[in-house]
Amino acid sequence: MRRRALVIVVCLSVIAAALVAAPVSAALSGSGARSGATAAELPGSVLPRAPFEPRAALGSLWIGGDSMVYQIQFALKDKVANAFHPKVFWLRGKSISGIVRIDFYNWPAKLKVEMPKLRPKAVVFMIGTNDGQAMPVKGGAYRFGTTPWKRVYRARVGSMMSTMLHNGVRRVYWIGMPIMRSGAFGRKMALINSIFKAQAAAHPGVVYIDAWRLFSSSSGGYVGAWRSGDGMHFNMTGVYRLVNAVIKTMHRDW
Repeated sequence: MRRRALVIVVCLSVIAAALVAAPVSAALSGSGARSGATAAELPGSVLPRAPFEPRAALGSLWIGGDSMVYQIQFALKDKVANAFHPKVFWLRGKSISGIVRIDFYNWPAKLKVEMPKLRPKAVVFMIGTNDGQAMPVKGGAYRFGTTPWKRVYRARVGSMMSTMLHNGVRRVYWIGMPIMRSGAFGRKMALINSIFKAQAAAHPGVVYIDAWRLFSSSSGGYVGAWRSGDGMHFNMTGVYRLVNAVIKTMHRDW
């Protein structure tokens, strides 16, 4: 009798376990369960992860700007080549150029010619050291930092960003000006940076890289160990400090 009772108990346990498991199995298979069941609704179950979609390859890179980018462009090219293996590079560093004196070198116009023709996938751009001056306009000049100066400068920066983004560029890495040894010069660069940062925020696809913070001490001061003797450009330690920061930022996208 005891053996028969034990057999009956075991059989009942098996049947009960099957009845409990049936709804879970149906939910996992999608049979007899409502659609959209989540892991939270299925305690102990693990839903398959979505297939990994690799980020697009960085097929081409355009690097441009004034003498600051001219300093870093070759080291940056080498680092990008090792990290992302693009097939094509274009290097467009132009010393003494800027966004203010388009009578000397017209960056907005140059970009409108080059971007549609080359259609790079990404752009690294750095400019500004020559822009702390009056802006020539028809009939005179706008003094640096005045309301009309800022209005025109802002429009030119925004136009350049739009030109890049509307011609196949998926990401623009716009590098701001670093802190300067001269306080007066640094204040001019800080104003220019504020325009760069605001315009980058207004143009999805543009990433602003904060070189000011990167080259400042923990207390916000100038650090000569990363800079050349003129207090503006970089020494080789500074070059690679900036290049590594750009590469780190690019790794988020490619």
